[in-house]
Amino acid sequence: NTGEISNCNPSDSDSSTRHIGLDGQYELVNTLLVSVCGNCRVMASCDYLNTLCVSQSSTNPIFRGFGIRKVNSAEQRLVKYIHLHTQTIRDLAFHSEAQDGIIARASLDKTLRLTSLLNDTVVQTYQCPVGIWSCCWATDSNRLFAGCANGSIMLYDI
Repeated sequence: NTGEISNCNPSDSDSSTRHIGLDGQYELVNTLLVSVCGNCRVMASCDYLNTLCVSQSSTNPIFRGFGIRKVNSAEQRLVKYIHLHTQTIRDLAFHSEAQDGIIARASLDKTLRLTSLLNDTVVQTYQCPVGIWSCCWATDSNRLFAGCANGSIMLYDI
Protein backbone atom coordinates (compact mmCIF):
# COMPACT_ATOMS: atom_id res chain seq x y z
CA ASN A 1 0.00 0.00 0.00
CA THR A 2 1.53 3.33 -1.05
CA GLY A 3 2.31 5.54 1.90
CA GLU A 4 2.80 2.76 4.44
CA ILE A 5 5.53 3.15 6.98
CA SER A 6 7.21 0.08 8.37
CA ASN A 7 8.70 0.45 11.83
CA CYS A 8 11.82 -1.60 12.17
CA ASN A 9 12.43 -2.34 15.82
CA PRO A 10 15.78 -3.88 16.81
CA SER A 11 14.02 -7.07 17.89
CA ASP A 12 12.22 -7.31 14.52
CA SER A 13 15.17 -6.45 12.31
CA ASP A 14 17.68 -8.83 10.85
CA SER A 15 21.42 -8.27 10.61
CA SER A 16 21.01 -6.42 7.28
CA THR A 17 19.30 -3.44 8.97
CA ARG A 18 21.83 -2.92 11.79
CA HIS A 19 25.28 -1.66 11.01
CA ILE A 20 28.36 -0.52 12.82
CA GLY A 21 29.58 2.80 11.40
CA LEU A 22 32.79 4.68 12.08
CA ASP A 23 31.10 6.65 14.86
CA GLY A 24 29.00 3.83 16.31
CA GLN A 25 25.82 1.96 15.50
CA TYR A 26 23.04 3.01 13.20
CA GLU A 27 19.93 1.17 12.15
CA LEU A 28 17.01 1.45 9.76
CA VAL A 29 14.11 3.11 11.60
CA ASN A 30 11.32 3.53 9.02
CA THR A 31 10.52 2.65 5.43
CA LEU A 32 8.03 4.70 3.41
CA LEU A 33 6.66 3.24 0.17
CA VAL A 34 6.40 6.15 -2.26
CA SER A 35 5.47 4.25 -5.41
CA VAL A 36 4.68 0.61 -6.15
CA CYS A 37 5.98 1.25 -9.70
CA GLY A 38 9.45 2.22 -8.51
CA ASN A 39 11.31 4.85 -10.54
CA CYS A 40 11.94 7.06 -7.50
CA ARG A 41 15.44 8.05 -8.61
CA VAL A 42 16.39 11.32 -6.91
CA MET A 43 15.47 13.20 -3.73
CA ALA A 44 16.01 16.59 -2.14
CA SER A 45 15.19 17.63 1.41
CA CYS A 46 14.23 21.01 2.87
CA ASP A 47 14.24 21.14 6.67
CA TYR A 48 12.64 24.60 6.68
CA LEU A 49 9.53 23.24 4.90
CA ASN A 50 9.67 19.77 6.54
CA THR A 51 9.54 18.48 2.97
CA LEU A 52 11.27 15.69 1.11
CA CYS A 53 10.75 15.72 -2.67
CA VAL A 54 11.12 12.44 -4.54
CA SER A 55 11.13 12.05 -8.33
CA GLN A 56 8.51 9.59 -9.52
CA SER A 57 6.87 8.40 -12.72
CA SER A 58 3.18 9.16 -13.11
CA THR A 59 0.75 6.39 -12.19
CA ASN A 60 -2.09 8.10 -14.09
CA PRO A 61 -2.57 6.59 -17.58
CA ILE A 62 -4.02 9.88 -18.87
CA PHE A 63 -1.07 12.02 -17.70
CA ARG A 64 2.04 10.01 -18.53
CA GLY A 65 5.38 11.44 -17.58
CA PHE A 66 7.28 12.30 -14.44
CA GLY A 67 6.91 14.54 -11.43
CA ILE A 68 7.76 14.88 -7.79
CA ARG A 69 6.07 13.43 -4.75
CA LYS A 70 6.03 15.72 -1.74
CA VAL A 71 6.60 13.92 1.55
CA ASN A 72 6.10 15.52 4.96
CA SER A 73 9.46 14.62 6.49
CA ALA A 74 8.41 15.38 10.07
CA GLU A 75 5.37 13.07 9.94
CA GLN A 76 6.78 10.72 7.27
CA ARG A 77 3.62 10.76 5.18
CA LEU A 78 2.92 11.30 1.49
CA VAL A 79 1.44 14.71 0.72
CA LYS A 80 0.99 15.34 -3.00
CA TYR A 81 2.18 14.31 -6.47
CA ILE A 82 2.99 17.17 -8.88
CA HIS A 83 3.18 16.25 -12.59
CA LEU A 84 5.98 18.20 -14.26
CA HIS A 85 7.97 16.53 -17.06
CA THR A 86 7.59 14.31 -20.12
CA GLN A 87 10.85 12.45 -19.44
CA THR A 88 12.86 11.31 -16.43
CA ILE A 89 13.83 13.82 -13.74
CA ARG A 90 17.58 13.43 -13.20
CA ASP A 91 18.19 15.86 -10.33
CA LEU A 92 16.49 18.06 -7.72
CA ALA A 93 17.95 20.99 -5.78
CA PHE A 94 16.30 23.27 -3.24
CA HIS A 95 17.07 26.98 -3.49
CA SER A 96 19.53 28.03 -0.78
CA GLU A 97 16.96 30.49 0.60
CA ALA A 98 14.68 27.67 1.71
CA GLN A 99 11.87 29.90 2.94
CA ASP A 100 10.97 30.76 -0.68
CA GLY A 101 10.09 27.09 -1.29
CA ILE A 102 11.75 26.97 -4.72
CA ILE A 103 13.07 23.66 -6.05
CA ALA A 104 14.98 23.26 -9.32
CA ARG A 105 14.43 20.15 -11.42
CA ALA A 106 16.71 18.87 -14.18
CA SER A 107 15.11 16.57 -16.74
CA LEU A 108 15.99 14.59 -19.83
CA ASP A 109 13.10 16.42 -21.58
CA LYS A 110 15.57 19.33 -22.08
CA THR A 111 13.99 21.56 -19.45
CA LEU A 112 15.21 23.03 -16.22
CA ARG A 113 12.17 24.07 -14.18
CA LEU A 114 11.75 26.03 -10.98
CA THR A 115 8.72 25.15 -8.91
CA SER A 116 7.34 26.89 -5.84
CA LEU A 117 6.38 24.30 -3.26
CA LEU A 118 4.45 26.98 -1.38
CA ASN A 119 1.72 26.85 -4.06
CA ASP A 120 2.86 23.84 -6.18
CA THR A 121 3.25 25.81 -9.42
CA VAL A 122 6.02 26.14 -12.00
CA VAL A 123 7.46 29.66 -11.71
CA GLN A 124 10.12 29.44 -14.44
CA THR A 125 11.08 27.06 -17.27
CA TYR A 126 14.38 27.10 -19.15
CA GLN A 127 14.64 25.25 -22.48
CA CYS A 128 18.02 23.64 -23.08
CA PRO A 129 19.48 22.22 -26.30
CA VAL A 130 20.00 18.77 -24.74
CA GLY A 131 18.81 16.72 -21.78
CA ILE A 132 19.92 17.88 -18.35
CA TRP A 133 21.58 15.46 -15.95
CA SER A 134 22.14 17.63 -12.89
CA CYS A 135 21.52 21.01 -11.30
CA CYS A 136 22.79 22.99 -8.32
CA TRP A 137 22.50 26.48 -6.93
CA ALA A 138 25.52 28.78 -6.56
CA THR A 139 26.28 29.99 -3.05
CA ASP A 140 24.99 33.50 -3.89
CA SER A 141 21.53 31.96 -4.62
CA ASN A 142 21.05 34.04 -7.79
CA ARG A 143 22.74 31.60 -10.15
CA LEU A 144 21.74 28.09 -11.14
CA PHE A 145 24.02 25.56 -12.85
CA ALA A 146 22.80 22.80 -15.15
CA GLY A 147 24.96 19.84 -16.16
CA CYS A 148 23.98 18.75 -19.67
CA ALA A 149 24.03 15.38 -21.41
CA ASN A 150 26.53 16.69 -23.99
CA GLY A 151 29.17 17.41 -21.33
CA SER A 152 28.57 21.16 -21.07
CA ILE A 153 27.56 23.21 -18.04
CA MET A 154 25.01 25.98 -18.44
CA LEU A 155 24.78 28.89 -16.00
CA TYR A 156 21.51 30.76 -15.49
CA ASP A 157 21.30 34.13 -13.75
CA ILE A 158 17.97 34.06 -11.95
